[in-house]
Amino acid sequence: MSILKTKLHAPDFELEVLSCVHDSSFNITKRHIHEDYYEIVLVKAGTASHTCGNQRSKIGTGDVFIMHPGQKHHYTDARNLTIFNIIFSEKFLTSILVPGPWTETVKSDLFRHGPLLLIRPSAEVLHSMVMLLEEMQLEQKRRLPDSKFHLMANLIKLLSMLKHALAETTGKDERPNIPEFRILRLVDVLNRNYAEEWPLRRMADYCGLSVNGFRRAFALAMGHSPGEWFLNLRLEKATEMLTASSRPISEIASECGFHDSNYFTRQFRRRFQITPLRFRKEPYEIWPFTKPLLK
Repeated sequence: MSILKTKLHAPDFELEVLSCVHDSSFNITKRHIHEDYYEIVLVKAGTASHTCGNQRSKIGTGDVFIMHPGQKHHYTDARNLTIFNIIFSEKFLTSILVPGPWTETVKSDLFRHGPLLLIRPSAEVLHSMVMLLEEMQLEQKRRLPDSKFHLMANLIKLLSMLKHALAETTGKDERPNIPEFRILRLVDVLNRNYAEEWPLRRMADYCGLSVNGFRRAFALAMGHSPGEWFLNLRLEKATEMLTASSRPISEIASECGFHDSNYFTRQFRRRFQITPLRFRKEPYEIWPFTKPLLK
């Protein structure tokens, strides 16, 4: 077992937000201890087996857990495990929390000793947490005079979000990390990143599933194959842009992920029985193809 003494980029400021990806070729399989720091781990994507002391659990997209100083842990069987690590000392935590009832509940709820605390926020809250952590990473790089203030404020905001998410997680019997739940989280990401290339393998890796398992889970949750669904998502986004602006159709096609405007027109007409130009002149309310079957 190795003891990791955390080396921060700013030794006088005991907080840092890191991110990394683990897969089958790069696992932290040896038990290790962060001797002097708390560590909040948020799983942005993928899956792995996580062992903390004698407690072993399967973790996946959206899971959040908190490691205490001195706790032993390691990961195995990682599949595109993409995580954020938020590390900070107990002294730093005490310095940013104003004494009072809220602080006491945060400490008792989130930082109590005992079995590993596993929090599973909703897809919407998870998205907000990821955006917050990405903002904190940018703030670290900027190193402006007020960067430390923003980082401290955002850590408090993160703790507040985790406290509320824990309250929603506690007492639930169902495990929201089932494949269908991971699909709905992927759908949320696709709705915001539809112009990017999303081959089947990338979608499956995001959900921590095999390609075949992903196909089945996606069809169950959404009622269509991943490729068909994603194509129609892009077409639906295009209808919104056509009615909201007068930009060239080729530009809208490109912004929706279609690099060939002729292909875009063919697919648009196949779906809506009308050309993009005609739709812009005579818009009508479309029947959404991309609504999930599961809630």
